[in-house]
Amino acid sequence: MSVEEIVNNLKDGDNVAAGKAYDSVMAEKLKAALDAKKIELAPTMAGQAPAVEEVPVDDAAGEAQDEINN
Repeated sequence: MSVEEIVNNLKDGDNVAAGKAYDSVMAEKLKAALDAKKIELAPTMAGQAPAVEEVPVDDAAGEAQDEINN
């Protein structure tokens, strides 16, 4: 599922499908964030300092919100 599918479903008036697509997108983002945090915290379990890594921000949600607002 993608943000585009959410927007298309909303445009078509299919709120149920849009809700399911939204839930799917949020679940994917949550899983990615949790996996990143696990990787960050894993070295501390063995007594090593954590290696901090920048995670790129997905700007697709912001673009979709702009499209909805217009």
